[in-house]
Amino acid sequence: MRVAIAGVGWAGTRHVEAIRELGRKLTVECLVDYDADFLREKSAELGVEKTYGSVDDAISDTNVDVIAICLPHRDHCEVAIAAAESGRHVLVEKPMATTVEEATRMIAAAGHAGVTLFVAENLPYTSMSATLRRMVESGDPIGEVVSASIVTGFRAEQYGYPGRRAWLSTPEAGGGGQWLLNGIHMIAQLRYVFGEIEDVYLRHHHSSRVDRTDVEATLTGTLTTAAGYSIALMQSHEVYLSGGLGGLTVFGD
Repeated sequence: MRVAIAGVGWAGTRHVEAIRELGRKLTVECLVDYDADFLREKSAELGVEKTYGSVDDAISDTNVDVIAICLPHRDHCEVAIAAAESGRHVLVEKPMATTVEEATRMIAAAGHAGVTLFVAENLPYTSMSATLRRMVESGDPIGEVVSASIVTGFRAEQYGYPGRRAWLSTPEAGGGGQWLLNGIHMIAQLRYVFGEIEDVYLRHHHSSRVDRTDVEATLTGTLTTAAGYSIALMQSHEVYLSGGLGGLTVFGD
């Protein structure tokens, strides 16, 4: 399968490297980026000669089987739908979309076109997640699960990203704070380990030292899964999580 990498910043570059590392029946057919100068640099760096300045051009390329969307979040939905409607499979970076309505439209487009739509979330594929899932399913060594707690994040005196990645913390570009960019990893792992989540109670917090009030800083609350597990969580860039303060704890009987 021949893949077009749409957006060759940090994530797009990782996709190229991963495809080559896998050594399977995948090849990078072309690179797509709106920044012509940057695209030339990445083309030389990654050794991919074919480049396009727009996703539409890549979708029109009959050699392309898959569109890997590594673009700003606000662009995920429309690009995914256009790719699916053209008969291309879609690999989209997390978060899948900026709203539930967008995500629903993407799923519907892929289903109607009969193509695969897959979200590039990595945490469920780690050895830690696999071990925890086996533990929850088997009860070995903690017995039946009673509840769990998870605390994660990093302290950011000035929350934001530099250079081309600045859009990640710009709401107008579909960016956000701790919950949108990092909490989504937490939720993906929790869903993989404990099953689907049915009830959500979360509160948002900003301390007086946080310099950004336009993006989320700390989310705390409780999730209840379909299996009845209660999970307390905190995702924050306000707190110094040094030593053993962060992490995931599972309590059994």
